[in-house]
Amino acid sequence: MAASQEFKCGRCGAPLPATPETIIAICDYCGYPNVISGVVSIDDIYLIKSTDRESIISSFWKAVERDFDLRKMKGEIEVYDVEGEYVPVWVGNVRVKGMVEYHKYEIRDKRRVKRTYRDRFDKSVLVRLPARRQVVEFGVRNVIEKIGVDTPPQEKLVDLGEEEWGKIKLPILNTEMDRVDASTKIRDEACDSVRRHYESISDGIDFYYCDPSDPENLKLILVPIWTVYYKCRKAIFRMVFSGWDARRTVATEPVTLLRRTGYLMGALGGVLLASFSSAFPTDFGIALIVMGALISLFFGGRLVSGVRIER
Repeated sequence: MAASQEFKCGRCGAPLPATPETIIAICDYCGYPNVISGVVSIDDIYLIKSTDRESIISSFWKAVERDFDLRKMKGEIEVYDVEGEYVPVWVGNVRVKGMVEYHKYEIRDKRRVKRTYRDRFDKSVLVRLPARRQVVEFGVRNVIEKIGVDTPPQEKLVDLGEEEWGKIKLPILNTEMDRVDASTKIRDEACDSVRRHYESISDGIDFYYCDPSDPENLKLILVPIWTVYYKCRKAIFRMVFSGWDARRTVATEPVTLLRRTGYLMGALGGVLLASFSSAFPTDFGIALIVMGALISLFFGGRLVSGVRIER
């Protein structure tokens, strides 16, 4: 795409905000989606209608009231800014078949024993993939992971009339990944997700083979995401909401004195646990040292931080 090349909206003729990586550009004037390049069809694009700004602010204050820490600081909290946008997300189902060999270490008769397991899998995996090469990660993953679990109503973009387009006030981020790229990445992610599952239940993967199918029901969904920025104690924090139901998904919050005390006790508990290692056999004693160190690092890191993440 030449730097000087100008693209115009197919509906109203207005100039489009296209970059060299843009696949679909949304017109700033009439909101119409225009295919700029790549393999993608307007028929594959769906939209989840969003609630309005006032509903998000109302949900924010309700979330503050429900939060154990924030409700104690409500008088110190001030809404600084509210931003909403539609994030394009490719969604598809992939059938994965394969085999995995993994191992676990177990303590038997005071000895550390390695056990090997073999498992065959054949299942469908739902993958959600942001269609932008760069996207603000905080909160986005938390919202899009609700698709398929908390399934909101979706409408085909081509079925929305001009009057309905006028009611959509949120900016729609441009799509930078076409159907071909999305299909490849979704297949890879499906295999990776199965591997991550076995990594989480084992101490190591010895062999892994995965054969993914082409994605089924592949579509591009425009997902509404809202972020409320709020001030508290001279710092700014964030709270992210899914746009269709105004539910909080993730937030950054100030660390209270009570919570700092809890973190301190947790860190000290980890040190105390490690100190008992000499009273046990070597293998179990080493395990206690490692466990104590991890506990101390976990709580110690939160102790020195002024921000915590609440999901």
